[in-house]
Amino acid sequence: MTERKRLMADWRAGACRDRAVPCRTDGTSRRAEHKRVQRFPSGTHPARLGACLGMTHRVGPTLRARHRQPESLTQSLADCHAPPSLALTPKSLFHEAQSRNHRRYHPKNSGGLILSRRACLLQLAGVSCASFPDEEPIARNTTSPWKFAIGLNGFGSSETHHGKRYVYDEILSFARDEGFEGIELWRNWRNGYPDPDDDASIRASRQKIESFGLSVFSIQAGVSGINPVSTDADERAEYTAKLKRQVDLAVKFGCDAMGLWSAGSPQDGVTEDELIDRFANVVTPVARYAVERGILLAIEGEPPLIINSPERYHKLFAAVGMEEFKAIFDPSHFDVLGGAQGRPEDLLLELGVDRIGYVQFCDGDSTLRPFPNGRGGTSKHLPCGQGVYDIPKLCSILREGGFRGWFQMDSWGTEDAYVTSKTCKDSVVDYLRAVGTDA
Repeated sequence: MTERKRLMADWRAGACRDRAVPCRTDGTSRRAEHKRVQRFPSGTHPARLGACLGMTHRVGPTLRARHRQPESLTQSLADCHAPPSLALTPKSLFHEAQSRNHRRYHPKNSGGLILSRRACLLQLAGVSCASFPDEEPIARNTTSPWKFAIGLNGFGSSETHHGKRYVYDEILSFARDEGFEGIELWRNWRNGYPDPDDDASIRASRQKIESFGLSVFSIQAGVSGINPVSTDADERAEYTAKLKRQVDLAVKFGCDAMGLWSAGSPQDGVTEDELIDRFANVVTPVARYAVERGILLAIEGEPPLIINSPERYHKLFAAVGMEEFKAIFDPSHFDVLGGAQGRPEDLLLELGVDRIGYVQFCDGDSTLRPFPNGRGGTSKHLPCGQGVYDIPKLCSILREGGFRGWFQMDSWGTEDAYVTSKTCKDSVVDYLRAVGTDA
């Protein structure tokens, strides 16, 4: 008996267990409330089944399938005899595997196998007798108070911390398919940012992102090798000039915001007040420059950074003296800087929701994650549901405080950036639905 006939015989015999796999059969959109599901024959790998039906595939972070000519594939489908009565589920395979069972998106990295939605449709056609309706564009949310984004910092740090390897196009596909609207770029991703004067490279990079239905909502700024609190005034002036150049880059990418990583090395003998004054003096011209160009400048604090306590947040905001200069709300940062009590809401309320420029969202456990070289460390980010934070409470404080803006799902340092990005977004969406707000 040929492999294909054996698989089909298994199917007809009803030898099906394992998890349900969704497959669209009625032409409805991916986000239809109900989707038909089919079960694989016992012990059958979906890629093997697809191969038996004449599909080619490769195994990677996603499976891509290309079906044969419609005439031959139709004949293959006619041989399936799939049962007419199929269960219904509101969850896609991707939703279930990523957020409920925490399966890995990267087969080669973690042993799991997750199909993209398009691949799922193509691979499972043989067992569901489905047609192949064209992909429909995802309807972007228009009534939610927040817009959702992924951050390349999470994918990049997953590579450096955990040895993973991500494919850029597949990150963008993931963001599009999961209903994200934007992306925050990271200067340490691959070859870094293009030169602010290299309009052709910026245009190409932006067009690539926008071809996936996404926008660049922010870039993470910072200046390597220059100390913003140096005793050398020329060095501080150079820092300011280079940050302004990154504002220019944000403008050309069409950003709403720019995040600032407050790295620097206080020198011996510098008092607390001198430290804050020096940093404020290099940041204030940049904040003004950004406001004039329609860019919201927001800063984040962490234990290894200049801004590493609630007191320094307050002193810096007072020294800059601009309401337009904002903070990034990252629950894990606010928790650690506020005493590591598992209550990031305390510092959020202390600074005020009106001081928040945008959100880098995650769960956490009040601990630090060491750098790969073993030194220092930043606050540990976790997928939502794996930490100790009261996620609905944090969302409620932001919503009731009037925050309207971007939620970047921050997968910094986590092992699987896909899982973290998705579970964090799902948690926020669940909150919005629970309070009756369209997500």
